[in-house]
Amino acid sequence: MYFEKDASLHDIEDEVVAVVGYGIQGKAFAANLRDSGVRVVVGNRDDDYRKAALADGFDTRPIAEAVAAATTVLLLIPDEAHQEVYGTHIAPGLRDGDLFVLAHGFSLRYDRIALPGGIDVALLAPKMFGKPIRQRYTEGSGVLAFLDVVEDRTGRALRRTLGIASLGGATLDNEENYLIKKLWTALGIIQVENQARVCHSSTVAGLGTSFGRGGATTYLQDLQNSDCIVIEGSNFAEAHPVGFQWVMEAKARGAKVIHVDPRFTRTSAQADLHVPIRAGTDIAFLGGIVNHVLANELDFREYVLEYTNAAAIVGEEFQDTEDLDGIFSGLNEETGHYDIDTWQYEGVEVQAASGERDKLYDERTKGGASVSSSGRSESHGSGGAAIAGEPEYDRTLKHPRCVYQILKRHYARYTPQMVEETCGIPQETFLEVCRLLTENSGRDRTSEFVYAVGWTQHSVGAQYIRTACILQLLLGNIGRPGGGIQALRGHASIQGSSD
Repeated sequence: MYFEKDASLHDIEDEVVAVVGYGIQGKAFAANLRDSGVRVVVGNRDDDYRKAALADGFDTRPIAEAVAAATTVLLLIPDEAHQEVYGTHIAPGLRDGDLFVLAHGFSLRYDRIALPGGIDVALLAPKMFGKPIRQRYTEGSGVLAFLDVVEDRTGRALRRTLGIASLGGATLDNEENYLIKKLWTALGIIQVENQARVCHSSTVAGLGTSFGRGGATTYLQDLQNSDCIVIEGSNFAEAHPVGFQWVMEAKARGAKVIHVDPRFTRTSAQADLHVPIRAGTDIAFLGGIVNHVLANELDFREYVLEYTNAAAIVGEEFQDTEDLDGIFSGLNEETGHYDIDTWQYEGVEVQAASGERDKLYDERTKGGASVSSSGRSESHGSGGAAIAGEPEYDRTLKHPRCVYQILKRHYARYTPQMVEETCGIPQETFLEVCRLLTENSGRDRTSEFVYAVGWTQHSVGAQYIRTACILQLLLGNIGRPGGGIQALRGHASIQGSSD
């Protein structure tokens, strides 16, 4: 896929684009280019289409004159007219360095038109008709299209291709994955995939939002240092028996093992507590634990203040789901997308942690400047360079707009009663899980969450994982021995494949 940041409009802001033909595609392209700030000239015969272009306010000329005035020519007429129009009206006006774009490749494939040697030639094939092209543009949702560089005489084209793709599997080792990615990228191949995406795509979204990368926060052997292990979304003992030895090591030290699963399996048999849960209700279960921790102030307060954003104050414009009947502020109801301008800390602008992370790309790169010259987040990875501005904090965590209080209000709905009704877990069992987890977290003890495809393969798997991240941060269980979130992989190299 190509986005505006791949080929900025700044490259053609001083150019003139001739749109030849004013049918449904020509009309859509001409309007989209004009609304993007590009100077457009419409070339058309003296017919009703030309009259329509004039009525729409375009500089409309005979085809030969439009081509002579332009540096980029879009040919958007039926294939059967290409040969005559190109030979008579277009070819004489093309100059070295011009860009000639066709919407179909028929005429090139069958040598219906002869291209001069000094021009760039591209095929642009939108995967929809003209009216949707215009509609998608006005909605801001982009236009799906195929792009192919036929001739690159000026050397301006991006060295990328969609004609070749790579698909790897988990039997590749980490070094092979690294070399495959390096080689294919150097060749301009951008479709590089691995079956690890199927296993753990929601892991990348869930953990990446919290910690900046999609890998588990710890390693399997560290489980032996845990004081409490919650296994949810995994039959650890049977599916990962080699790694499960570290759970047994922890249990031999006195750790509590909790297995949350609809079925009673061999993992359940080895656990101190089996919690049967209704399939697909993990958000309510985890949200209930978060609510229990916040309502009873059982968080590891020193850790929360020093290593999380709990004390940061959010801007006044932000509204939560309680304020807006189930949605967050910034929702565009026509497109279904969120405007993240209201999702900022007071006094500072930061990159979105999830969703459309490039929403503020132009602002952060100073109007589309190259990342090397902008020196902002894009040139330093997703974690970003220094934040512009100074956030406001309330270390008492009492301010109604601090992250801690917003979180507390958001999760207040997940009461033990709601957990029982939604998940089918008796309240006393749920509260026992809360007790074991909170008593084994804090300054002197740590707990760990373990999951596998029982979480990742849900359509809301990223939310399961993200909620577990929030809970573990509140309890101070990230970045400490025996704490963390362990995403179980089916093969030794799936983590490396994901990375």
